[in-house]
Amino acid sequence: MNKIISLSILLLLVLAGCVGGKGELKRVDFDNYTKNIYKTTTNEKMIKKLTNTFNEIKWDPNTEASMSRKEDVSLTLFYVIDENKPEKIYTYKVWFNEDKTATIISDNDKEGYGKLNIENSNILKKLVNEK
Repeated sequence: MNKIISLSILLLLVLAGCVGGKGELKRVDFDNYTKNIYKTTTNEKMIKKLTNTFNEIKWDPNTEASMSRKEDVSLTLFYVIDENKPEKIYTYKVWFNEDKTATIISDNDKEGYGKLNIENSNILKKLVNEK
């Protein structure tokens, strides 16, 4: 009986991860306006760091945000949900603030406006500044 319950829970977790998710991040385009760096990466290590950092963003999807200056960085993330279908693309505008945090605005309605703490902002800043 315990095995059946364990397998059922495992199956539910797998299905929950597949349904409604963005898919697997495969490519990222970085456009760093402050450093005039444009790059595309499919590097798995960099994508994993970026994914881990993005998982730490505190999103507020119900906030309409506008900033007083142009973003420092624009990121375009390409997710593969199904190999037989087109990629799902999300764009993020990032501002690095004087208090060392980062503000992010997503074009994904489920995310919207977000903030990163100092530690994760530093990680993101290093990623977007790498050549």
